[in-house]
Amino acid sequence: MSSQRLSRKEIKHEIRDDAFRHSVEASYDYVRGHQRNLVLGIAAVLLLVVGIAGWRTWQVRRETAASDLLGKAIAAYDAPVVATDAKPDDETEPSFPDEKSRLARAKQLFSQVEKDSSGTGAAAVAQVYQGRIKLQENDAAGARKDWEAFLDDHPDHLLAQAVRLSLLELDRKDGKGEQLVARLRADLEKDRKPLPEDVLLYQLGITLEQLGRRQEAHDAYQRVVEEYPDSPWSSKAIGKVRELAPATGAG
Repeated sequence: MSSQRLSRKEIKHEIRDDAFRHSVEASYDYVRGHQRNLVLGIAAVLLLVVGIAGWRTWQVRRETAASDLLGKAIAAYDAPVVATDAKPDDETEPSFPDEKSRLARAKQLFSQVEKDSSGTGAAAVAQVYQGRIKLQENDAAGARKDWEAFLDDHPDHLLAQAVRLSLLELDRKDGKGEQLVARLRADLEKDRKPLPEDVLLYQLGITLEQLGRRQEAHDAYQRVVEEYPDSPWSSKAIGKVRELAPATGAG
């Protein structure tokens, strides 16, 4: 037996080497024992990656097809009514012999967008147009239902402000002016307002004016002019302030 003694440093080194070898051997034994499961796991990951890439490609194609159909629907909705030589089947520049056929074609196409492309941005826009068509067909309740559903699903959409303004107009036409005044004033006090403050003030002015409350309407318009001079609503508000000035005594 050798009488050579190992230093503490050498002992630690051998222990580390033994631990490393044991770890490698254990890992190798695990791989050999679970080779089939590991291969299946790697295959599953690869399939997932390929699946995600495929889904994204499919989603892009679906959105593109929906946008193309939406474009045709909007073209029909904006198409002119002509006395002769109407071209309702022209996909880029259609025209119609009368208003009824124009709206019917647009409605058909918007419905198809919603049906075939549910969940896409195009379907959301189609829902807004469907509400507009229903309003033109004197179905205010149907329009309200479409627009409220749109806002529930897309509160921050680019068209959300226009839809909220349309709903405010519906409320005024439905004789809900007093309730609307209370709601608009409550909205003005909120930290997170459903509409910009200049828009809320102008809409408050319109509603108050409709109710015959000219002084309060004048004051609402005046706030738009003074507090939001660069607002696109400011020029309209200036005209309203001048219009109401004689009744308020304002200069």
